[in-house]
Amino acid sequence: MSSGADITIDAKAQAILPSDISADRPLFIVLIILVFLACLSAIAAHAGFRAAGGWNSDLSRSATVQVLSGGEEAQMSVLDLAKPIKGIYSANDVSREGSEALLRPWLGTAQLPDDLPLPLLVELGLTGDNPRALTELSDAMADAGLDAQIDDHQRWSREIRRAASAVQLVGTLGLTLLIVATGAAAGFATQSGMAARHTIIDVLRQVGAGPAYIARLFMWRFGRLGAFAGLAGAAGALIVSLLFWLMTGRGSAALMPSFTLDKGDLLILCLAPPVSAIICAAAAGLTAKLRIENEGR
Repeated sequence: MSSGADITIDAKAQAILPSDISADRPLFIVLIILVFLACLSAIAAHAGFRAAGGWNSDLSRSATVQVLSGGEEAQMSVLDLAKPIKGIYSANDVSREGSEALLRPWLGTAQLPDDLPLPLLVELGLTGDNPRALTELSDAMADAGLDAQIDDHQRWSREIRRAASAVQLVGTLGLTLLIVATGAAAGFATQSGMAARHTIIDVLRQVGAGPAYIARLFMWRFGRLGAFAGLAGAAGALIVSLLFWLMTGRGSAALMPSFTLDKGDLLILCLAPPVSAIICAAAAGLTAKLRIENEGR
């Protein structure tokens, strides 16, 4: 049987919940920004922990002896007493030029008068296998009648630990807020998508689709969107981190740690896409299921 008009049937399967690129673009951009900021926050916090750990390690393996009186002869006596003690692997006297260099950050580059008395210092390197090394040195100096004090740098270690704790608190709070914002954005977009596709959802419910099935449709859609956004945000964070490393160099300044991307940073970037996908999928699925259940009451 033929007719005057040809009937063309499109047998290509269509998605039950077709994606709307123009409608998803704002959410996609927002998710990229959130993942980008989350990655940078995590990398910065990790770099801070790494630097604090390195500083604490250096401080715990060093000490300084300040010779208060007796001149260079007393300084040499401290060196002789320190070298035989187990747990002290090095003892070096600090010259007047070295003392002036230590004072330069506070006094500037002005030339100090030659008759200005400067403290005589002895730098000690500790192995850490003898916790009583500094106590033994202090007792030896007291027995020898030397007027000297030992600085074990514990005050600086406490300050660094306090700063590291503050970085941990701020970094954790920032990441938590960014995760909540990512979930909220996905949930809001899910509500908008359900309102725009209310007819499709009604048809699905009439043919027997339950809330869990409809929620899985939105979970798949926004989970995939979150994965792509996580990939783009992580790539942007990687580029910015590499640019920062190229601009700041390898941390040649004494108070600036060297910034590098280690395995932990790369792990953070690799985890960004799946974590973003999971957050978006969970938020979308929960929002869709709750909305359908509320409408069915």
